[in-house]
Amino acid sequence: MKSAKAKIIYFIIATFVMLASCGRSTRQSLSPELQHLDSLVAAQPDSALRYLPQVPVPDADDRYAYATWCLLKTWTEYRCYQPITTDTLVNKGFGYFVMNSDDHGRRALAYYLRAVVHEEMKVGDNADHVLDLMKGCKEADQCDDHVLASQLYHRYGLAMTDSDRHDEAKVWLERFLDRATKANSKKEQIIALINLSNNALYLAGTGGDTSVAIEYAAKAYHLALEWNMPVEQGKAAGQLSSCYSRSQNAAEALKYAIVAKDIDEMQHNLHNRKTEVVYTRIADAHRKLGNADSALYYARKNQYSQKLRTRKNATQIMYIVYRDLLGDNDRAVELMSLYNLQNDSMKREMQAVEVAKNEAVYGQEQEQNARSEARNQRTVMLVVLAVIVVAAVLTVRVLRRQLRKTEAKAESRMTHLHQAEARLNEVQQEMQSEIATLQSRLASDKERSGKLSEEIVNNNTLVAQLRRQPRFLTAEEWKKLESIVDSGYDGYMRRLDERFATLTEVDRQLCMLIRLRFEVKDMARIMAVSATSVSRQKLRLKNRLLAAEPDCLSSGIGLDAFLMSF
Repeated sequence: MKSAKAKIIYFIIATFVMLASCGRSTRQSLSPELQHLDSLVAAQPDSALRYLPQVPVPDADDRYAYATWCLLKTWTEYRCYQPITTDTLVNKGFGYFVMNSDDHGRRALAYYLRAVVHEEMKVGDNADHVLDLMKGCKEADQCDDHVLASQLYHRYGLAMTDSDRHDEAKVWLERFLDRATKANSKKEQIIALINLSNNALYLAGTGGDTSVAIEYAAKAYHLALEWNMPVEQGKAAGQLSSCYSRSQNAAEALKYAIVAKDIDEMQHNLHNRKTEVVYTRIADAHRKLGNADSALYYARKNQYSQKLRTRKNATQIMYIVYRDLLGDNDRAVELMSLYNLQNDSMKREMQAVEVAKNEAVYGQEQEQNARSEARNQRTVMLVVLAVIVVAAVLTVRVLRRQLRKTEAKAESRMTHLHQAEARLNEVQQEMQSEIATLQSRLASDKERSGKLSEEIVNNNTLVAQLRRQPRFLTAEEWKKLESIVDSGYDGYMRRLDERFATLTEVDRQLCMLIRLRFEVKDMARIMAVSATSVSRQKLRLKNRLLAAEPDCLSSGIGLDAFLMSF
C-alpha cells in the first residue's frame, strides 16, 4: 500500500517538473518581412506604410509574431496619420506583450498605442490614457528605441501640462528633447524646443523673466530655418512672438507674428497645413503698439474661428481695443459679455486630468501580479494539485469543518458590514439633505439681504434726489453719501480704504458713485466735471488699483464689475 502511494507521488512530481519546464514558450523568431517592417517604421514611416501590404499576416497561433504584427501595423498607420477606426489590433498586441513578455520596447509601444488610439477613438477617459502613457514611459526608460521614447515623453509631458503640473512637464519635455536629439529627429527636436519655451513662459508667470522661453523659441526658429522646415519655422516664429509679447517687446512680437502668419498662409495655400491661420498674435501686437485699426482688422479674421480658444482670444483683443484705445464702452461691454460666454464654454469643455501616485503604484502592482500569475499559473496549479493529492486523505475532514466555521464567520461579518454600510448611506443622505437645505437657505438669505441693502440705499433721500436730478455735492453731502454706502454695503468704503490705501479723495468719490450704479453722465454732474474727465479719472483709478494689486483685475474683469462686486 505504501509502495502504491509512493509511486503516485513520484508520478505527480515528475509530471509537475515536465510541465513546468515547458510552462512558458521561448521568444519566437519573426519573418524577414516583419523584421524589415520593424526596422523601417521608426525612422522611415512612409516607406514602412508602402511596404506594409507585402508583409504576410502571421498565423494567430504564433502569438508572438501575430502580436508583433498587430502593434507594427498600428504603429505604421498612426505614424503616417492614417485613420484608425478600431482598437482590435492594439488590444491583441497589448494583451500579449504586457501580460506575457519582458521586452521593454514592445511593452512601451503597446502602452503608447493603446493610449493614443483610445484617446483618438474616445475610448475610456483621460485618466486611463495618462496612466498608459506613464507606464509606457517607465518601459521606455529601459529600452534604446529613441523615437518611441521621444513620442512617449512628449505625450506625457503634454498631459502634465494639461493638468497644470508644469514642473513635472518640464522634466518630461527635457527628456523628450534628449531622446529626439539621440534619434536625430529634426522635427521632434524643434517641437521639443517649442514646448519647452511654452513651459518656461508659463513658469515665468506674469511679469517674470522670459529670457529662457525666448532662448528655446529662438533656437527652434533658427534650427527650422537652417534645416529648411517651413511648417516648424512658422510654429517657432509664433512661439517667439508670444514670448516677446509677454516680455512687453511689442515690436519684436509683431515682427515674428507676421513671419508666422506669412508662413502659415503659404502652407495653407499649398495644402500643407490643414488648420486655419491664427491672426490673434498680430492683432495683440498691434494693440500693444496702439494701432487700433490694425488690431481690429486681424482680430476679426479669427472672430469666427472653428477653434473656441482662438475665437475667445480674438474677442478679448477686440474688447481691450474698444475699451482702452477707442473708448467705446458700449461695444466693449458687448464684447465682454461674448468673451464671458466663450470662456464659460471653454471651461465646460475642459476635463480635469488627475493621476494619483497611489493609484499608479497600485496599478503597477496589479499589473505585476497579473503578469506573475499568468507566467506561473501552470506551475502554481501543479504545486497545489500535488499538495492536495498528497494531503487530501489526512486533511479533508479538518478542512470541511474549518470551511464551515469560516463561512459562518464570513457570513456574519458580511451581514454586519452590510448593515453598517446601509446605516452609513442613510446618514450620508441625511447629511447631504441637511447641507443642501442649509445652502439653499443661505443663498436665499444672502439674496434677500442684498436686495434689502440695495432698496435701503436707493430709498435714501440723498441718493433718490441724485438719481432724479444729479447735482454737485458739498463736502458734508459727500460724507453723508459715504456713510450711506458704508452702512448699506457692509462697510464698503472702510474695506476699500484698508485694501487700497493710496486712493485719493476723488478716487474714493468715484468708487462710491460706481457702486451706486450711477452712469458716467450722472457722475460728471455730481462731480462737476465733463464725462471725458470722469473716464480719465476712472483710468487713473484703475491704474492705482493695479499698482497696489496687479492681479485684482485679472481674467479680463473690468473696473466697474470689480468695484460692484467688491
